[in-house]
Formats: sequence, C-alpha cells, structure tokens
Amino acid sequence: MRFLLSIVAFLILLSVTSFAQVKLPTKQTETKPAPAKQTPAKTPEQKQSYSGPVFTLKVITNTDCKFYVDGELKGIIGTDEAPLKINLKMGDYQLRAVSIDNNEDEFRQIYTVDKTGMEKFFEIDLKAITEERERKIVAEQDAAKKEEEQKIIWVEESKNARANYVMKLVMQADGGGSNGASVAYEPSFNRYYAVFAGNAAYPLSIFNEEGERINSQPLTALSDIRGLWYNSKTGNLEANCYDSFGVINYILDRSGFPVNFNTIFNNKCQPDVHSSGVYDPNRNEILYYYDGKVYHYNRNTGNLIGTLKLNLPDQNAINQTSIVYTGKNKQEIGLLNYVTKTIYLFDINTGGITKEVELPPYAPCESMFCFAYCNGYFWLFNKSQRAWYGYNY
Repeated sequence: MRFLLSIVAFLILLSVTSFAQVKLPTKQTETKPAPAKQTPAKTPEQKQSYSGPVFTLKVITNTDCKFYVDGELKGIIGTDEAPLKINLKMGDYQLRAVSIDNNEDEFRQIYTVDKTGMEKFFEIDLKAITEERERKIVAEQDAAKKEEEQKIIWVEESKNARANYVMKLVMQADGGGSNGASVAYEPSFNRYYAVFAGNAAYPLSIFNEEGERINSQPLTALSDIRGLWYNSKTGNLEANCYDSFGVINYILDRSGFPVNFNTIFNNKCQPDVHSSGVYDPNRNEILYYYDGKVYHYNRNTGNLIGTLKLNLPDQNAINQTSIVYTGKNKQEIGLLNYVTKTIYLFDINTGGITKEVELPPYAPCESMFCFAYCNGYFWLFNKSQRAWYGYNY
C-alpha cells in the first residue's frame, strides 16, 4: 500500500514538471520591413560627369592678378609664384584674369580642352594690356591738350584781328562841322552816305563804291543828325537826331540825293541827347550805347524794350556816343576803345566780348562820334582831313 502511494506521487510530480516545461504560445507583434534607402535622381549634368583623366592647366602671369574660370575665382597668381594649377575636363571654358593693381586691365579668352591626361602652361600677358591702356590714356591726354591749345589759338586769333585800311571818303571842305556822325551804305544806288553831327546845315556827302564823292553841289544834313543807317525792311535811309528831334527817314530823288525827310518819331527815343543809333534788322530795333549798356528801342513804336550790360575792360576808354552793328553771328555789336585803338565786338545776347580788332597805330580814334560800320567796313573819321577811313579785318 505504502509502495503504491509512492508510485502515484512520483507520477503526479512527473506530470507537473512536464507541464512547466511546455511554453504557451504568445501574441506575435508584426514587424514591418525598413524602407529601402532612396538615392536621389541624378541631374543631366551629373549623369554626364566625367570621371576619367583630366587636363591640367598651369597658369603663369607677368602681372599679379585674380584668375577666374567660368566666373569662379580659382586663385590669385603672383609674378614670382609657382604656376596656378587648374584641372579641367573636356569642354570649353571662359578664362578671365583681372589685374590686382587696376581692375580695368582684364584678360579674357575662351579655352577649349579637347584632350585630357596631360599638362600645359598657359601664360597671361596682362602687362601688354596695361601698357596698351596707358598708351591710350596718354594719347587721349595729348589729343585733349592739342584740342585745348587749338581752342586757345582760335580764341586768341578770333579776339585779336588786325584791321587794314581799305578806302577813304573825303567830305566837302566847306560847310562847317567837325564831328562825323556816321556812314551808311544804300544798296539800291550802291552808294555811301556820310553826314556831320551838330547842325541841320552841316554837310551830307554821297560817294560811289570806289569812294569818289559824286555830289558836285553841296548837300546838307537837313536835320541835326546823330546816327545814320539803311533800313532793309523799309528800303529807306534813316537817322536819329539830337535830343528830342526824333527819328527820320530821308526822301531821295531819282538820283539818290536827299531832298527832304519824314519824321518817324518826334520825341526823345534814345538814352542820351548825343546817342548815335544803329539799326538791327533781325530784331527790327534801333540800338544805342550809353554808360556801359546797349539800349534796345522798338523801330515801329519808338519804345524802349530793354538794356544789355556789356562786359567792358575799361569803360572810361570807350567812345561815349557811337555803337556799330555788324550783323555777324556772336559779333553783332561793336564799340571803340579810342585809347588802345581797339574795336570790341560783342555777342548781342550775352554782352560778352567775342572778338577784338586791333586798329593801325595811325588810325584816327575819337572819344565821341566819328565811328561807324557799313558794307563790311569799320569807318573812323579824321577831323583834320575831314575824311572817313574804311578798314576791314
């Protein structure tokens, strides 16, 4: 009995041990496979990249410079340094070198590599480029200097011309008068008309183009004349008179001799009683000089339009009454320096001197009256000879 119980206990122990060694199934966790590593797609350039042998460019220079390949700075090269080595593949490259001293000195070249596996020296001659730039600078400076010198010469020549005696108009010996008022040229008769200032009874003389007096009988001024001119718009000889005697035009007979006059303005339309007027056909104005200024009067109304201040080197040496009108561009009006015997020509728009005409030392120059211009000649009156001397330049 006791033996039987032992066997049963043994069997139970054996069963328990076997059950403990059996592993119960556990819930399995599903493991997902790791995603595969993706390689980025190659660009067309990467696909075509060259991994074979390269071409080595050994760059040297005679001027310190920065060296670029296709716009990328590859290095700075010195004249006494080892060559700069640049590895290149097959293809075309834009090479550029810029001087350290002056970035205006620049070398550019398209370089083609058509064979690899080799080395080649490449010399950049920036010194020649620098020398060429400096040569151009010197040439430009020389040209500018020469141009400036020519301008100076032109200005000096234009400002200093010499007047030459051309002809003489001798007034009649009797009849009074000592101050020559003016000379005018009348183109329809091809004659010069000259008159004295100071009295209506003083002489008026007429001359042909050769300067010969053609009036055999004495003629008079008919009014107290100060200025005399030909009006190309009206076709008349006109004059301004003393003080408030006004402006007149002469009535000529068939022979061109004055027989009477018409009064255009019968009031004082001038700055001074002795002002000697001239006519500007371009503006249809009568011009007068007085005390450093030009006075502009309207020819149709007689009204003052305005004044122009002149740039005078010595106003005290200027003829006080007389002004001339030449009509030449930027030399329209002129005044006489009776001390230095120089005619100053002025730009009518600015009042600046644009030319100086030097008269001969023997030229008669007076401080009042005795100065005129017509038909391309300056006229100066010699009181002792009672003659007008004509000068061109």
